[in-house]
Amino acid sequence: MDAILLSVSELITNAHVHARSDAQLVITWDSRCLHVSVHDSAPMPPTQQPEDLTTTGGRGLAIVDALADGWATHPQASGKTVTACFVPPALRSPRMGGYQLRYRVPHESAQLVGAGAVVPVDGWAVSRS
Repeated sequence: MDAILLSVSELITNAHVHARSDAQLVITWDSRCLHVSVHDSAPMPPTQQPEDLTTTGGRGLAIVDALADGWATHPQASGKTVTACFVPPALRSPRMGGYQLRYRVPHESAQLVGAGAVVPVDGWAVSRS
């Protein structure tokens, strides 16, 4: 759960700092993956910065990349959406190895976690209020 919360924080911070935009957070579950999506109004896709230990910033996308099982950028008519996928431990397969997971966000089959809803996900209690 900490990995999800940290990733949400990083994605929203990226929207505010780098895109200079408001951010919209949508969390969906498709029975395989918890999708954390953050939309901003900047059209340019995010880029992972080279590692620089002398700076205090620039690690957000590297953190999301390290914590999520996969992530993708989706261009939109009014900006972009960055979506990170988190597979519950009980659903991970040994084939995933280092979790270089390629996926497509199945918007048509995803369920929105509404305000105050709690969704049990194999040992996780995911809530959004």
